[in-house]
Parts: sequence; structure tokens; C-alpha cells
Amino acid sequence: MKGFPLASVNQELDKIKKRREVWLVVNDVPIRYGLREHALISCLNCRNYPLGYKDFGDKKFVRRHFKNGELIRLEDVKAKLLAMGGHRDRLKMMVLFFLESVVCAQMKVGPGANDVLDFFQRDMDDLGYCKTFPWERYSFDYMVKEISHTIDHFGGLVKEKTLWPLPGFCFPLERLAFEAIPQLGLRFTESVEGADPECPRMCQSKFKKQK
Repeated sequence: MKGFPLASVNQELDKIKKRREVWLVVNDVPIRYGLREHALISCLNCRNYPLGYKDFGDKKFVRRHFKNGELIRLEDVKAKLLAMGGHRDRLKMMVLFFLESVVCAQMKVGPGANDVLDFFQRDMDDLGYCKTFPWERYSFDYMVKEISHTIDHFGGLVKEKTLWPLPGFCFPLERLAFEAIPQLGLRFTESVEGADPECPRMCQSKFKKQK
């Protein structure tokens, strides 16, 4: 999952009144983006966090596969995954890679990249916990935090045509304008032929090929 350019489709991030709510201006139309919109478009788990989730786990899995002081960036996780073969921990390494590359996708790679989020490292101790955790809610909170940081970086306003990659699972946000403005949706999107009706809403349509 690549980052979402903040200036895509002439969008301008107007302001964030709360850390859990974003307002966009698209073609002079103000659009709210909150957890409800995130859940409706993604159709994924946005339930409340379990009690004590911030203190869950103690990195037993990570300590088994990464030596003390060894980098744990996304590319390092990928290298470990590809070299594991049929190891019993392969599924956990794959889940760790998925969380860091999709749920909270990072933009930086190479020497300047950050380690995998500490929370993800701890959660790998229990795949059952990972299976039921509300990752989509977590992805929303993470993305809103990054948007807030970006707005501060630009002094409160992102100018038109400014390209600034946004980390996180941004696909629902990218689809928002096309859901909220029917004329925009008709012009740039089309239904996915043969899509399973039980698939998430974000998978029911696709962008038209531009001629």
C-alpha cells in the first residue's frame, strides 16, 4: 500500500478540529472524515480497543529472531520472512510484515527508515490476539495522528498541488471524495465486475482508466 498524496484530486486539508476527525475540501465541498466513514468504506473491524492493549505482550517473538541491537525495519522483516522457509514462526513474521506495510504503511525506506512499531512487535506473541484486535480502528487513529503532524508541518494549511506522502492505511480516505460527491464518483470510478457483494465497500469499485 502506497501513501496517499495529500493534494490528490485537488484536495486541501482544511483543519483538524479534533484528533479523531478530519475535514477535507474537495471542489469547494467540505467533507468530514471520521471513524464512522472509515468503517463504512473499509467494512473492517473498528470496534473499541480491548482493555490493557497498550501493555500487551513482551516481544518474545522479536527477541527470537532479531539480535539485540539489530534493526527491525520493514525491509529487515521482509528479509527474515523470505529466509524462513517452513519455520513455525513464518506466519507471525508474515503478519508482522502485513501490519507494518498495510495497516500502518511506512513511507521511509533504507537507512532513514524507522523500526517496526513497538506495538506490532509486542502483539506477535499471540496470533489469537492479533486476529481479534480492531486493526482498522488502530489504522484510523494512526492516520489521523499523521495528518495532524503534517498539518502542523505546513503551518496549518496544505496548498494545492503539494505532494506529501501520508503513512498508514489511506485507501478508505482516498475513496472518500468519490463516495461523498456522486458526480465525482461517476466520472472517475466504476463498479468492479463480478465483485462478491460481501466484499468491503472499498473493493466494490475501482478507478477508471484515464484515456
